This record gives sequence, structure tokens and C-alpha cells, in this order.
Amino acid sequence: MRQWLIVLTVCGLPAAASALSVDRYPFVQDGPVITGVTPHDAWIAWYTAHHQGTGAACSLDALTGSPNTDVPTLTLGDGTAFTDATCSRYHKVHLTELLPSTAYTFTLDKPWDAQGGATPSGSFTTAPDGTAETFKFVVYGDNRDNQTSPKTQSAHQAVVDAIVANEPDAAFLLQTGDLALNLLVISGDDNGYTEFFQVERKLLASKPIFAVLGNHETIDTTFYDAMFDAPRFNGAANPYFYAMDWGQVHIALGDSFEGSLKYGIYGDRQPLITATQQMWLDADLKAARAANALTFVAYHQGPFSHSSDAAAHGGSKDFQTNALPLMLQYGALAAFAGHDHYYQHNHEGVPGGACVDTFVIGGGGAPMYAPDPAGGPILASQKVSSYAVVSVQGQSATIDVKDTSGNVIDSYTLAAPDTAAKAAMDGTCAPATAHDGGTGGCTASTDCPSGDVCTGGTCVTACACNNDLDCPSGDVCNACACVPAPTDGGTGSTGTTGSTGTTGSTGSTGASDAGTGGTTGTTGATRPIAINGGCHCGSGGAVPFAEVALLVAAWTALRRRRA
Repeated sequence: MRQWLIVLTVCGLPAAASALSVDRYPFVQDGPVITGVTPHDAWIAWYTAHHQGTGAACSLDALTGSPNTDVPTLTLGDGTAFTDATCSRYHKVHLTELLPSTAYTFTLDKPWDAQGGATPSGSFTTAPDGTAETFKFVVYGDNRDNQTSPKTQSAHQAVVDAIVANEPDAAFLLQTGDLALNLLVISGDDNGYTEFFQVERKLLASKPIFAVLGNHETIDTTFYDAMFDAPRFNGAANPYFYAMDWGQVHIALGDSFEGSLKYGIYGDRQPLITATQQMWLDADLKAARAANALTFVAYHQGPFSHSSDAAAHGGSKDFQTNALPLMLQYGALAAFAGHDHYYQHNHEGVPGGACVDTFVIGGGGAPMYAPDPAGGPILASQKVSSYAVVSVQGQSATIDVKDTSGNVIDSYTLAAPDTAAKAAMDGTCAPATAHDGGTGGCTASTDCPSGDVCTGGTCVTACACNNDLDCPSGDVCNACACVPAPTDGGTGSTGTTGSTGTTGSTGSTGASDAGTGGTTGTTGATRPIAINGGCHCGSGGAVPFAEVALLVAAWTALRRRRA
């Protein structure tokens, strides 16, 4: 067994570091999540504060001193029980032999909290078997924590409260990725998922959810794999891209981030759509067209997004190259995405091709970005916490985008596939000239050559690092480059020639970053390190970005993060 020794010195950190969660009785900490719903089956998953089930690891809990050997059980309203005997904190049951378009209720066997609170319960309705004339579904995403100081889930809470209040008859939820920040050093124990579920608990216990893998999920896929990934539950070979059907609606949910792992504080994956996924999407959309389905595509990073904010990501060139032509070929109605934190509706294409409707639905709670309403063929754009409601009526669909007060801020009707109206809509816009390359002009970094970023409308060479944590161990970030870290302050030597040409005096303690040619420094301060705006320690050798709660939370997580 790998042993970890963590020694940190306290330095004030803003509220971004979450409080230590307390291990007690194996109550339901996160969930339940209803997913993978079809006309005849469904999956329900949840997460307990301790291991529960059969097996040696559950025979005696090291922290409570009591056994947790009772088998996790979910019971339907008619008394049918489903169990998961695996000794784990992650539990899931497969509900089978269900009836189409039928409402079901359920309860779990453990309370919400360690004090024996209410037993978790929920409800859902199965998918229709065949065409359903009218129904609607909700699209939302980028719900991850606002990690700025003070840390808050208020925007996320407002979006969820609005969905619960205004959309009680929505059939299901389509989530466009980035459920939680998913970063231990910022989010604390459980990587922010406990806070996500505290906000979403009521909503997720009442509606099926189909979630796209976001870049923040790729940092550590443990929670996504165990709670949201129905294709994995069903044994899919490629569980991060899959499709679902609800009546006449077909949605292909893709993976925008099949690239290599980035190095740095986040460690998420690079944007990439592989040839394997492209072949899958081709076959999937072809089959959907043959079935005359109303087809949508959902990726975390869509083909187009225009922002004036340096923090924004822009559209995906991989999507433009590998997925957009397939959408046009097979008559998909629209693409839903997130990644950039605002609402935007683009009717856009690539040079020499037709255009398609793409919607950036990224106002679910993460720190907001500023969209650029003049950045391309944009039909609507707002920096606002929001979600979308897709109302399906026969062979057409209307999209209403709403703010947290329930006000409709944009409404748009999509034409049915394989119609003259659909063909006309796809061919009526001019592609954005910023995407033709070669001029150096840009509206987003995706318009620039690989390795460059868009700054002030011009492509410039990207920084190799944004902070010290983007650099290899022992290096620091200085003027966009990783360089060897200076030695922290020790006893200074006799000064060399000063700036005026005289001989420097004998030094006391040298500055950690002092160079030659100047006077000898005074006592050197320990070099600070910032983490997303975290603390800057003063002199005295304190290690930055740590506090007692974070230390214990990190140690607890390292011990407890096992399936």
C-alpha cells in the first residue's frame, strides 16, 4: 500500500477551500441520480458516506468501529426491491421490466444524514415506446462551483430553483458538462460533488439526467463514471460518447476531450475528437436519419462560440472538421454545448459549407464570461444565468431560453429535418471570415494556429505557463516561461559591484531573487505561489495554499477515494 506523508504549514486561504466533511454513519451523501432511462429500464445511482455492502472491507468500519454489511437497497412504490451487494461507497441498481411512459416512485434504505433524517425518495417517468406527440426537455450546464472568493453556489442554486419551479413537466434533463469543479485542492473533499448534489438533490430525484463529459470531468472521472455514466453501467466499449432516444427525439452525446492530459493545476484533457468517435457519430446520425428522428448533437465544446473574454475557450476546430459536416449531411437540427459560461445562439458554418444552429448553454452557475455579440453570425447572446427548454411538437421543436426569473430571453423554432425549410435554413448564412485562417485576425483562440491565442483580435504566441503550478517541479513561471526556481533566502555574500560602480557593503541575509550588480539584499521573503487567486504568504517560510481544513480534507480524501 502506498503511504503518504503530507506536511503543510498554515497560510490563510480564501473560502475556496471547502470545510472538512465528517465521516459518520453510511448515510446517503450524494444522489440519487436517475439516468439511462429507456421505455423499459433505468439506472439509479447514489453515494454513501461510508462503504456499505458485503465483503471484508465492510465487515468492520475503521472509523466507526461497526459493521456496514447490510446490502444497499432501493424499493419501488409497488414494493419491488433492487439491491447492490458490492462493498463500496458508490451504489447503483438496474431497474428492468418497466413499462413505457409510466411514472415510478422509489425510496432508498439509508437516511439523508448521520442524524437519521428523512429517507431519500424520488420519482421518474420512463421514455415513450415510439413517437410522443408533445413533450419537452431542459438543457443546462457548466454548473461547477464559482471558486472565486467568496465561494458561492448561488448562481447554480438560482438556475436549479428556476427549473424546479418553472419546468415540472419536463421529461428529462440534458446536461452539457462540467457538473463540478472537480479539483481537490480548490473544491476540497469529494472534489465539489457533494456541493453539486446539495444544490441539485431535489431536481435529480425527480427527473432522468443525461450528462455530457466536460473538461472538468476529465480531471478525475471517478464520480462521473460511478454516478452518471449509464453506457459504462451497460458495458459500452466507449462510454463517453453515446446516444439516447425519447419518442421521436434522438440525441448524440459526444466527448470533446479525447486528447492527452494537460500539465498544470487542472490536469484536464486536451480537445480532440478521434477517428473512432467520428465513425461512431457517422453511423449514429445516419441511423437516426433513416428513422426520421428529430436529431440533436450535444458536446461540451461545440463548433462555435464567440467571446470578448480572455478566459473563454471559443469553438472546437475538431468539431468543425469532424462533426459539423455529419450534422449537415444527416439533417441534425442543432448542436448543444457549454464550456463558455454564457448563452449564445449561432447560425454558422465553415468556409465553403452550409450552416447549422448551435447553442452555447453555459450559464448554469460557473463564473460568467462575456460573449461578443459581434464575433460572428450570432442570432442571440447574453451574459446571464440561464437554461433552455426544448418543446417538441410532432416533427418540429421550439427552443425557449429562460433566465432564473423564468423570463424568456430568446425563442427559436427549428425546422423539421429533410424538408425544404430545413435545407433553406442551413444554407442561408455566410461563414465567419475569422475562421478562414492565414490573416492573423481572430475572435477566439480557436481561430488561431496551434499554440497561439487570440488577444485583442490578433493571434499571438500562447504562454507556456500561467502560474508556477503549470511548470515542472522546481521551476517557476516567469514572463510566460518556466525557469529554474531561485533558491530561497540564505545568508548573503559580500556584494559585488553596485549599480553606481562602487563596491557593495557586506550583506546580511540575501533576497531569494537577487541578481548580481545591485546592492546586497535584506532578509529574503519566501517566494509566494498563487492558486487561482489563493493566498500569498509573507516571510517566515510558510508554505502557501494550505490551511488545517484543507490538509485534513486532502489526507482524508487520499485514504477514502477507493471504489
